[in-house]
Amino acid sequence: MKRVILLLFPLLLSQFISAQTDSLNTISKPINSDYFNLEEEEKFFLHTNKTTYFTGERVWWKAYVVQDINEKPSTNTSNLYVNFYNPEKKLISHQLFFCDNGTSNGEIDLPEDLKSGTYYIALDTQWNRNYNNPYTTSIQVINTKTNNSQTQESIASVNEDSKNITVEFYPESGALLENIKNTVYFNIKNNGKYTPNQTVKIINTTIQKQKLQTKTNAYGHGQFDFVYNSKNNYSLEFNYNNKDYRFTLNTNTDSGIVIHKEIKATESSQEKFVIKFSEEVVKKHHGEKLYTIVHRNQKPIYIKAFEIDKQYLNYGLPIEKRELFNGVNTLTIFNTKNQPLA
Repeated sequence: MKRVILLLFPLLLSQFISAQTDSLNTISKPINSDYFNLEEEEKFFLHTNKTTYFTGERVWWKAYVVQDINEKPSTNTSNLYVNFYNPEKKLISHQLFFCDNGTSNGEIDLPEDLKSGTYYIALDTQWNRNYNNPYTTSIQVINTKTNNSQTQESIASVNEDSKNITVEFYPESGALLENIKNTVYFNIKNNGKYTPNQTVKIINTTIQKQKLQTKTNAYGHGQFDFVYNSKNNYSLEFNYNNKDYRFTLNTNTDSGIVIHKEIKATESSQEKFVIKFSEEVVKKHHGEKLYTIVHRNQKPIYIKAFEIDKQYLNYGLPIEKRELFNGVNTLTIFNTKNQPLA
């Protein structure tokens, strides 16, 4: 793998720290641990001719089976299993199609007596069954011969009922770092549906003081930055349908490390991250070498080694976009004992 070993650099330094030479055996040690799975997994893409159908119609589809690590057509597969399920997840039909160089296509006939609702198409291969990770997508089916008034009333009640409001918090790295600016992502749901453009306030409930105000985006997701102090408690508060809601921000165990992704408006060939350490952590690991590994589904794709210096709490981590997976990437920091730290 090209450029497997690159060095992080402490922020605000005028030059890079001098590189150190590591043997491939030393660098590959985390990869060869039980934490990662080096076998090739498959990923699926499915296109249908539309997303909403009437009973009696035919669903035309085309599927792509690719290697998860590089999204090249999978050569492990020649048979594609296509299952069709009803809204209760009960199997309606099971078909087998030939897959040539990662591509397959076919059709599913929708019986006339299907009831209106959400139906599911699941793709799987013999190879993928080793990982118990089938791909599933949904389509909407409408039966014009049945009475849909109950369905319409149900949809209306979901929009009007605010009894099942939930908020989920996602601090970067899964924890809040003491006395450091933390980024927290969140979403708001009403009966499982995201709530867009909702204004919220972040309150320090210990001293009853508002820290900031923000709002969810068009997809019901939001984020905020604040300096966390473990002596205080925090909550997210908002008014929805003339009712006030308050949700406490849970504080997970502090690992002393936060991985922050910088979001810039300008186009760049790099994704830039900042790894923030608490003073206790840099003192504990001073002089030690750590490994930052980018992976997905236990498949490593990129490694950077760096040495901790107790003078610095923040380390910049630029990664070329071409070195990353398309889509979701996971970044984990390991020590030399193959133990994940963050």
